[in-house]
Amino acid sequence: MIKNKSGNYIGLICFFSLMALMIIMSMMLIFTAASSYSKIEENTDKVYCKDTALCYIANKVHSMDNKGVEIHNEGDISYLCLHDDSMMYKTIIYYYDGYVYEDLMKADKPFIQGKGEKIVRIDNVRFDVNDSDNLVISVVSDNHTYTSTVHVYTGITMEQ
Repeated sequence: MIKNKSGNYIGLICFFSLMALMIIMSMMLIFTAASSYSKIEENTDKVYCKDTALCYIANKVHSMDNKGVEIHNEGDISYLCLHDDSMMYKTIIYYYDGYVYEDLMKADKPFIQGKGEKIVRIDNVRFDVNDSDNLVISVVSDNHTYTSTVHVYTGITMEQ
């Protein structure tokens, strides 16, 4: 009778020990997976921002490459000006305060920083022309510069 009681206690102790070990291991697995997911999500957001900025601008240039592309440089600000078919409206794409902006306005209106729609969050964007007269879009994200070169069929005008 005494052996039977002590055997039950040992069985209960082993059962609760195994349950506690399973709970601890499950919690470790959950915290490790959550940490990995956070890193994956952060990296995905970084890639999304730079890729979205480059693709969006390149596609916008291709869709409006019928009346020429203008690059304006005012101090340290570089912006892209794209005219529509009727030359009544223009689209301005530029960087301001952590975002790429796009502003659709009448052709005779002046450029105003901070006006328009926020497209995507990045650190900076710059527009330039390479030796082959192609548009070079440079996006800075997390201290890395990513570039894309776009052939412009109607030519690029640089204005200071």
